[in-house]
Amino acid sequence: MMKSRRCFMKTVAGGIAGIAASQTPPAFAQNMKMVKVGQLGLGSHGFLESFNNPPEKLRERVRCTPYAVWDDVPEAAQALKKKIGFNKIYKDPVDLVKESDAVHIEYADYRRVFEL
Repeated sequence: MMKSRRCFMKTVAGGIAGIAASQTPPAFAQNMKMVKVGQLGLGSHGFLESFNNPPEKLRERVRCTPYAVWDDVPEAAQALKKKIGFNKIYKDPVDLVKESDAVHIEYADYRRVFEL
């Protein structure tokens, strides 16, 4: 707890000066314009992989990135993480949905898609 407003303002000013000097935004603010897309299931389309290498004329416009993956088979999710470059693997699909900005369902058994 700060002793006074003046002490608080010195701390804030020091933090802002450090950010300005490093010329790098804080970790929580990096890639804020990037949409984190999570994938439930593995399917067979590889849709999110296309965000890693968009056509040249769209490179500056693509603001999505494959963020996280979940599947019933953890080993399969691990293989997809390596192939596509997901940041995380989730054990629970609900946690993936909570942490992602958007969700792509690519489950091989189409009957389970509605449930997910």
